[in-house]
Amino acid sequence: MRHSILASASAAVLLFATSTLAAPPDVTSAVTQTASGDIAGVDQTGVTAGKATASVNQSADGNKASILQAGAFADDAPNPTTVTVSSTIKQSGAYNTASSSQTGGSSTSTITQTGTYSTATYVQNYSQGGAPDTSSIQQGGGSSNLAYVHQFDDGASSAVSQLGSNNSASVDQSYASTSTVTQVGVGQVAVVRQQGGSPTSTITQFGSEGGGNYNQAYVTQVGDSIGSPYSANSSVTQNGSYGVVVVNQPAYFGKSTVVQSIGSSNDTATVFQDSFYSKSDVTQGGQFNTANVSQSGVDGNYGDHATIGQEGSGNQASIGQTGWGDKGTIEQNGNSNGATSAQSGQFDTSSIYQSGNGNVAAVTQTGDHDQSKIDQGTGMGATSDQAYVTQGGSNATSNITQGGSYNTAVVTQNSALTTVSTINQTGVGNFISVKQ
Repeated sequence: MRHSILASASAAVLLFATSTLAAPPDVTSAVTQTASGDIAGVDQTGVTAGKATASVNQSADGNKASILQAGAFADDAPNPTTVTVSSTIKQSGAYNTASSSQTGGSSTSTITQTGTYSTATYVQNYSQGGAPDTSSIQQGGGSSNLAYVHQFDDGASSAVSQLGSNNSASVDQSYASTSTVTQVGVGQVAVVRQQGGSPTSTITQFGSEGGGNYNQAYVTQVGDSIGSPYSANSSVTQNGSYGVVVVNQPAYFGKSTVVQSIGSSNDTATVFQDSFYSKSDVTQGGQFNTANVSQSGVDGNYGDHATIGQEGSGNQASIGQTGWGDKGTIEQNGNSNGATSAQSGQFDTSSIYQSGNGNVAAVTQTGDHDQSKIDQGTGMGATSDQAYVTQGGSNATSNITQGGSYNTAVVTQNSALTTVSTINQTGVGNFISVKQ
């Protein structure tokens, strides 16, 4: 009887010990510094299970904080996907520097800085099993701050927010990642590079009092998910003058949206899409703006769409398309605007709508079964508009409508096969030339 009781007790103790050892160990570090010239470094590497959490709070000038976290990989732990790493860095004061590096498991990093000449760097190298990885950088109340994000894994998400002037944000991501950059002030620069999967980028730049001048946004996306609705999505919104936007999407089903707000001037938007079934929308408001869209596709590939809308005077719009079945549309409302459309594939459609005086529209199409439409107003309002159409393929159709006086319409159709040209003009002093 005695031996039986001891055996039961031993089993109970053994069961308790086993349960305790199986619980994931958590690693936690918290650093708070309130003096000048402080430096904080946290190293949490080799974590095989549970959670690794690190936080640094610095509230003085000249601070530096560095956090290194690394969960174990497959060779080091039986189940590395259970590792969760989290870091938080908060700095207030000038000349701050923050660095967070995370590897393995599910990762979360938050960096908050207030001051001038601050630098925030986040590097996320790898997460096991497609675990979520989230980075947040907030820099406010200063100028000339820098934010760097590097994420190289599935499902990575980055958010950068900067308030002030002359700040810069640089984001590098791969494999179905999402990036959001918000900048408030003047002289901001945002650079986003994404490769693989179905990347999404959103950049918003505007001024705290409505004028965010001299901002720049650069986006490069290389997607590879042919089956998705759009393998690359880019959206850029700017409020202010002298803005620059450049979007480069060598991706299947790329989609780009650029909005440069009404009231701005001297903005430039350039979109390059090198594949097929791409879509580009550019909207500009104000004067002396320029928009250029280039869509390159291999012959036999269909469906690129480009739309440019400009509200104001002295604007320039250009669309170039090389695939088949492409559609290009330009709408301009104002005076002394210029619109150019060039299409080299077959079954392409070009549409240009202009309202105002002294506008110029030019269309060049070299393939068969192309259609061109230029509408420069109806009635007697517009004057001194010019429309030029050149078509080199068979079964081409040109339609020009001009309302007002002293307008010019010139159509050249170089094919010996069926071509159709229609010109409608109202007013006096107009000129027509048709060569077939």
